[in-house]
Amino acid sequence: MSDTVVASTAESRNVTALTFSIVDKGTKDGMPTIVEALEVYMHPTPKTAFMPEAWRNAVQLMANGETIFSSVSLTDTLLRVDLVKSDTIADGTSKEYRLMVNLPDTLPDGFSVAFSFNETT
Repeated sequence: MSDTVVASTAESRNVTALTFSIVDKGTKDGMPTIVEALEVYMHPTPKTAFMPEAWRNAVQLMANGETIFSSVSLTDTLLRVDLVKSDTIADGTSKEYRLMVNLPDTLPDGFSVAFSFNETT
């Protein structure tokens, strides 16, 4: 028996899991902040509800309302989003990001998942 998860492509199933901002403090160094990857910790979830391979196609990263092309990997409870092309935050500015999850139709009643950042670097 194998687990199969099919992610819905309906817009209504695409939900915001995290909204956060990255700020370049503008220390007058004239240098921007370069974002190459995002690591988010997922609190344990029932593996039969949403298998790790399903996350690769279900996660989308957006910045200021635009989709950022990325690849997604999941190891244990770490969700890593590698940007295909790095994103730049100009010196002294900020950018809002949203981590979107396209939920599969096969989730059981009462399913929940929690995301968090461990620390910033």
